[in-house]
Amino acid sequence: MNNNINWANDEKILFDFSLEGRIFMRKPIIKKLSDIVKLGYVASRGDEPYQKYSVLVNCFEHASFNLTNAQIKTLGLDDLRFMLRSPFGEFDMSCIEKSREEMLNFITQTGLLIEKAEPTKILKDNQYNIAMYFAKNEITNDLIDFHFLLQEKDGTWSGKCGDISENVEKFSSPAPSLPFTPVCKYKLDNLFTITNPYVLKSKATSPLQNQLIIKTFETSSKLIIK
Repeated sequence: MNNNINWANDEKILFDFSLEGRIFMRKPIIKKLSDIVKLGYVASRGDEPYQKYSVLVNCFEHASFNLTNAQIKTLGLDDLRFMLRSPFGEFDMSCIEKSREEMLNFITQTGLLIEKAEPTKILKDNQYNIAMYFAKNEITNDLIDFHFLLQEKDGTWSGKCGDISENVEKFSSPAPSLPFTPVCKYKLDNLFTITNPYVLKSKATSPLQNQLIIKTFETSSKLIIK
């Protein structure tokens, strides 16, 4: 167990599921993520297997930060309190709008910038795209889960299967829907571009990668950006 984190209130971290409690829980993780962002890191773990680190992170971390195993280790997520309540897994699930807002706030609090993706925009090497999905109970219409995909450097997309598997699925583009259960699907909500402003010199991606980015939007033309 990692004992380097000085918890002000164990009861709050373990049992306070309010927005204030979630913010408190994430605070030390956001500080460590901010340190990584300020060093100029941009999503680039590539095909590195998650192995034992799989249970510590999920699809949200894979897409939004895409840390290497060495970086994941520095977060101290092996602390029992984080293993009981993942800072990457708890968000407001009362409605899509509130869930989306809380997730985007998490990302920007680390120093990253995020904006709705544009099909004609040429990405620089300090930028990458992510796709956000939500799944609803088709009978009650309750929001029950979320999912994220990351656009890799070669233009393909990848998504980690929660924190229960180290498997990373590959996709040619972010489909309008992805399977969740036999009677429920993840539906594509938004495409976003994340920028690390701490990368001092950034150049445009290759024409090939930009063509792949545009193709992605063409295959997702039915998406309504909210």
